Amino acid sequence: MRKSILFFLLLMGFYQLQAQEENQVVTLEQVIAQAQKNSLTVRQAETSRETSFWQWRTYLADYKPTLSLAGTLPDFNRSINAVTQPDGTAVSPK
Repeated sequence: MRKSILFFLLLMGFYQLQAQEENQVVTLEQVIAQAQKNSLTVRQAETSRETSFWQWRTYLADYKPTLSLAGTLPDFNRSINAVTQPDGTAVSPK
């Protein structure tokens, strides 16, 4: 936000100087219209502001408590094994 305001003020000051050289009055609407023509610079300032915001949020997140879970999942084996009976015979499940 600060960069956007700073850009706007610099742009307004630039057009005031230009207007003094040419002896013409520049209105706020004209300055805003010219700033919108330079929208690439405005978008860059907004993107920079958003990037700074998320960098700050990431920085703050490093100092917040975290919860970590760790464990071992049981081994699952899907095979069919023959069952040995007490009399020694093997029975396969159907």
